[in-house]
Amino acid sequence: SLTLANIRKELDKKVAVLEPKVVIVDYVNQVKRGFNNNRMGQYDWTEQIEVSKALKAFAQDYGVLVVSPYQIDATGEARFAKGVLDSPDAAFTLESSKDEENPYMKFICTKMRSGDDNVEFASEMNWNSLKIGPNSVLITEDGEDQEEDDIHKALHG
Repeated sequence: SLTLANIRKELDKKVAVLEPKVVIVDYVNQVKRGFNNNRMGQYDWTEQIEVSKALKAFAQDYGVLVVSPYQIDATGEARFAKGVLDSPDAAFTLESSKDEENPYMKFICTKMRSGDDNVEFASEMNWNSLKIGPNSVLITEDGEDQEEDDIHKALHG
């Protein structure tokens, strides 16, 4: 069972040793607050909201970035509980490029607490290894990508 207690136990064991910068918790709708067998399970929006709040507290307690992917529907809204986005400080949707020569993953901000939510950035993507980055890609108005040096000049003059 994937519970908040099990996640905290793993964080207690591994954060001090591994010193990660990012912790990824996949399938947030599968995480349970405890071992109680909830009738609605993964579709219980109150459970998802409480799990989301707890993951944010873990991020603060352990000084790590916690990333938790969530499913969206055809309109781009959270598929199960929209309240799952109440706790996080930021939320992004992802789009992949169709360019086989220069593949990238585009991150589009849909929520940014205390900041500009009109943020988009792209990072190089290796589809063979599923590695994202470390280099950024700047998407221009015409949809073309630019090299890292050009990005630095565009951002910093």
